[in-house]
Order: sequence, then structure tokens, then C-alpha cells
Amino acid sequence: MHPWPTQITKPVLPTIPQLEQIPASYYRLVHRGIFADRYFLPTAEPTSEAPDGVSLHALATVGPRLTAPLPDHLVPFAQDGARYFVFDLNAGAAVRYIDTEVDQWLTIAPTFDDFWTQLQHRKPIFAEGMSKQAFTHFAVIAAPSDVEPALEYAREFLPLKDCLEWLLFFAQQADEAKQATALDEYAFLRRLQREHLSRDLVQPLDDAFSDSAVAADFFKHQVSNWY
Repeated sequence: MHPWPTQITKPVLPTIPQLEQIPASYYRLVHRGIFADRYFLPTAEPTSEAPDGVSLHALATVGPRLTAPLPDHLVPFAQDGARYFVFDLNAGAAVRYIDTEVDQWLTIAPTFDDFWTQLQHRKPIFAEGMSKQAFTHFAVIAAPSDVEPALEYAREFLPLKDCLEWLLFFAQQADEAKQATALDEYAFLRRLQREHLSRDLVQPLDDAFSDSAVAADFFKHQVSNWY
């Protein structure tokens, strides 16, 4: 499980009250993080996301019940747009998937633990129009080969401030392959948008990369020419 990254501005995320009917295993899980490596739920019928299933993104942490256009006995534990994963308190906290936009109501598993075993890992796809929650999930679990498409998406579709936050996130990863990809993207962005990048805006990135072994030679020859 992965938490929301500290480098990334956090939006309002779903929360769920602590209820006796909801299994303790759920609360133990979200205590460790909100994003899972296994996130894709195969379904018996097509969903609005895919012909063979749907993605689970941020799990709700403890807090007020999420406001949703659902009956009271359905308690959401994840929500992305009109798509909800819920506990059905009228059925022993069975897990259901609901898409209110297309009026799809599926019963997934009799228990949360059974539901959790159904989830699969899939290679993240950074598609235009994805929510911030979905993009953050996929970027957090990205393999080194996924970092380049993640940063290309950020450059094309996110505000510059958000793009720089993601560069900082990958610059601070232990994986040197991720650092190297972020450095390449940073150098490209410096050339592309130099007039928009003040020293104050990029100083955290310069500091992060200056501590990186993969950037040492590059910074020695380039950073002095950037200001």
C-alpha cells in the first residue's frame, strides 16, 4: 500500500466513518496507505472504464461519510467521478460496485477480504481526461518504464506547478532509473519553458537532483547556464 505522496498537493479525497459493520481488515489496510499495487477488478460485464473490469483508486481514510447519491445502507469506500465501491450494510458489508452515470449496480464479493483477493495488477495507462486521483495512483505505483509516459502526461495535461511537483517526486525516488527519466524530462522542460521557471520555482528540484548520482555530471556542466 502507498500513501498520498508528500510532494503532491492533496485534493479532497473520500473518507469513511469507523463503523462496527465494516471489517477491521479494511481499517488496518488504509492505515498503511490508500493506493494498492493490485487495483484492477475483473467484472462479468463491461463497465464505463473497460470491457472487462474497472479500477479501484484511492481507498477512503477514516473521517466523515462521503456524500453520494446512494441509499443509506451503501457506504462508499472509494469514489472516482460517478464510480463507487461500497459496503452494503444490508448484506453483511458485501462489496458492490456502482456507476451512477450509467446506472450500473454490481455485487462483487460477499466480504471485503474476498473482494481484495480478486484485484489484479495491470500496467498503468495514462489516458487523457483521467482524474487527479487516478493519475496519482498510477504514478505512485509506476515501474521505471512507466515514468516517461507519466511525465509526458503531466507536461501535456497538468498545470506547470503540478508537473514540477511530479518531477520532484520522481527525483526523490531511490530507483536511479526513475531519477534519470525525471532528469531528462526536467532538462527538456527547462528548454521548453525557461521563461516561466523562476529560481524559486525550481530550487527544490535543483537541490534534489544535485544530490542524485545520476545527475552529478549533468548538473556540473548545465545548471550554471540555466539562470
